[in-house]
Amino acid sequence: GFNFGRVANVQKTVPGIQPAFAATGSTDDTNYMGRLGLQANLPVGGIAYLTWSRGYKGPAYNPAFSMLPQDTIVVRPEISHDWEAGIKMPVLGHSAHVDLSIFHDTVMDFQVPWHDVYNDSPITRLINAGQVTTQGVELGFVARPFASVSLHGDAAYDPTRIDHFSCPPGTSAGCNVTGKPLPYQPEWQGVLGFDLHGVLTPRYRWLFGMDGRAQTNVQYSINETPQTIQGGYAIINGYVGIDSDDGWQLRVLVKNIADRFYSSYLAYSANYLQRFVPRDDHRYFGISIHKEF
Repeated sequence: GFNFGRVANVQKTVPGIQPAFAATGSTDDTNYMGRLGLQANLPVGGIAYLTWSRGYKGPAYNPAFSMLPQDTIVVRPEISHDWEAGIKMPVLGHSAHVDLSIFHDTVMDFQVPWHDVYNDSPITRLINAGQVTTQGVELGFVARPFASVSLHGDAAYDPTRIDHFSCPPGTSAGCNVTGKPLPYQPEWQGVLGFDLHGVLTPRYRWLFGMDGRAQTNVQYSINETPQTIQGGYAIINGYVGIDSDDGWQLRVLVKNIADRFYSSYLAYSANYLQRFVPRDDHRYFGISIHKEF
C-alpha cells in the first residue's frame, strides 16, 4: 500500500510544478510462477529440450513526486507464458558446439514506463500497456578448429510486437502504438569474435583477438516517438597481449575501433532529447593486467 502527500503553495499554474495532492491506496494479490521441461539425450552427445514457463510480476502503484489522481489506479499484475525448444550439440568431430533455440513469449498486462506531459512538464509513470509478444530464433556457437584458434558467435532474430495497447487514463500523449515493436529490442542482433595465440618464448605466448556486435534499429520508448529510435550500428573491438606460464597476462585493448557514435538510451519531451552515453560511445584504448593465483 501507499500513503502519499504533496504540498504546493503556488497559487497559479506553473510549468514543472505539480499542484497539492494527497492519496492512499492498497492492493493484495496471490499468484504463482513456474517452469516445466522435457529433455532428451541425442546420439551425437548433445541434448534436445522443450520448456514452458509462467512468469508473474506483482501489482504496483505510482507514488512518485509527480503523482496525479490517475496514478492512484493500481497497475495490474503482469503475467507471461513462454515456450522454448532447442538443441545443444557438438559438430565437426566435437571441434565445435552449436546451440539452436526457437521461442515464443506472450505477456499480458505488460508493465512499462509511459512518458506523458502534464502542465507543460514531462512525467513518467508505470502503466499496463496491454498484451505484447516476443518470438524468434537464436543460434550460437563456439569452435576450436585449431589448437591456437577459437571462434565464437551468436545471432538472434526477434520480431517483437505490441499486440494491442491499452491507453492509460488521463494521458495527453498519443496511443496509436498497436502493432509497433517493443522498446529496447532490435529485430536482429549478433556477435562474432575470434582469439589467436602462439609461442613467443618457452615461457610466454602472444595473444590477439577481435570481436564485434551489430544490431538493427531499436526503439527506446513505448510512446514510439521517432526521436527515440537508435539506428542500426556495429561495434568492433580488439586486443593484443602476452601471457606467461606463471599466470600473468597483459593486454592492450582498443574499443569501438571504427569510432561509432550510438546511444544506450533516448528519451524525448516537447522541449529536449535526453541521451545516455555508453562507455564505448567513441574509440578508446586501455591496458588490462591480470594475475592468476
